[in-house]
Amino acid sequence: MSKKFKKFLILPLLLILIFSYPLKLSFGAGPGSCTVTPSEVISGTTNNFIFTYTATQRMPGGTVKINIKEPFTAPQNSAGPGYVKIGDTSPNCIIGRTLNNMDDSTLWYSSDWSHISLSSDTTAANKKEGYASLKLSISTSAAVDDKVYTNINITHEEYLISFWIKPSVNVTQGQLKFVYSYNVGLPSPFDGSIDIPALPVNTWSYIKLNISSTSDIKSIGFIYAVDFMTTGGTIWIDEILIESKDKELSIIERDLFIRILDMQNGDYFKIDYKNVTAPTVSTDTPYTFKTETRADPSLTLSEISPSPTIKVLKPPSATKLIYTSSKKPSKYNGTEAGNWAGPIEVQRLDASNNPVKSGSLVVSLSTTSPKGKFSTTSGGAYITQITIPDGSDKTTFYYYD
Repeated sequence: MSKKFKKFLILPLLLILIFSYPLKLSFGAGPGSCTVTPSEVISGTTNNFIFTYTATQRMPGGTVKINIKEPFTAPQNSAGPGYVKIGDTSPNCIIGRTLNNMDDSTLWYSSDWSHISLSSDTTAANKKEGYASLKLSISTSAAVDDKVYTNINITHEEYLISFWIKPSVNVTQGQLKFVYSYNVGLPSPFDGSIDIPALPVNTWSYIKLNISSTSDIKSIGFIYAVDFMTTGGTIWIDEILIESKDKELSIIERDLFIRILDMQNGDYFKIDYKNVTAPTVSTDTPYTFKTETRADPSLTLSEISPSPTIKVLKPPSATKLIYTSSKKPSKYNGTEAGNWAGPIEVQRLDASNNPVKSGSLVVSLSTTSPKGKFSTTSGGAYITQITIPDGSDKTTFYYYD
C-alpha cells in the first residue's frame, strides 16, 4: 500500500471518529451566588428562611429570579404564610424598578417632530431590554434645546435613576441633558437638569444619575443642549429604572424577580421568606430553589451554579419518654389515699432530647399497686393507655390509689 493511499484512508477514519461522538454544548452559568439559611429543616415544620444573593461582577440593570419550589408555601407580598420581602442589603446594592421600559414610542413626545422624530427600534443591536428601544432620529434642522419627553409620576424624594443610551456619533459631556419638571409637558424652565456624561459612538452606555426633587415629578425627558449632529444622526435610549426605596420585588406565580439598578462585585441583598411550612416527607429529601441571573438586561437569564438547596429531613424518632418537670408524679407526694393525683404529663424526646411531634404514640400505663388506677380526667373512666397525638409531644393523665 502506497503512503499516498494510506493518507486518504486515515483521513475519513479520523472524521468518523471525531463525529461519532455526541456533540456536547456547554453554557456559562449566571453571575453570582445564592445561599439559604437554614439549609436543613424537619418535615412538616414551620420555618423562616433567608436567601442571600451575592454578586460576582457588576450588574447594571441586572435581574435575579428565584423559584420557590413546590410544595413549600407559595410566596406572597403581604403578611401571612409565605411572606417575602427584601431585607438587608450591602451599602452599594441598589434595588430598582422599571420606570419606563421604552417599548412604546407613542408614550413619548418631541418638541418639534421635523427636528427630532421618535420611533420604536426592535433591532437586536439597537435595544437592551424587552421589545424595543426608543429611537431618536436627529435631522439636519435640529436646534439647540430641542427636547423629547414623557409624562410620568414620581413621588418627591432623592432617587437614583438609570437608563441605557447609544449615539451614532461621539458625544461630549453636557451635549445631552436629562431634565425633569413638576408639571406635565416638561415646560421650560425645568425644575431639574443634569448633564449626561460623554458617550462613545455606537456603544451602549449605562447612565446612573441622582435626582432630588422637592415636589412630585410629572414629566421627564432629554434635551439636545448642543447642536452636535449637524449632518443628522441617531440616539437610542432603553429602559429607565428608578431606585426602589421600598426595595420592591415582584412575584409571578412561584417566581421572585428582583431588579437591580446597580450592584458591584461582592455586594449582596437578602430575601426574607417567612412562616413557611416544609413539605411532609418520609425520607430525607433535598429541594433546589432554581436561581437565574443576568448581569444586564440584554442578556438571557441563566441558572447560577449551584442554586440554593433546602434539605427536608424525615421526622425524628422518639427514643425516650419523660415526665415533665412541672407535672411529674413527685409533685403530688403527700396526696392522701383515695384521692386523684394529677395532671401528670409525659413527653416524648429523640436521642438529642428534642421534642418529637410527628406521628401518634400509644403509651401503656401500669402500676404495682393493686388499687392503682389511671384516667384522662380526675374521677373519670379507668384506662390502661394514653395516646400522644400527631402534632404534639405531650399528653397528660391522672392517677388514683
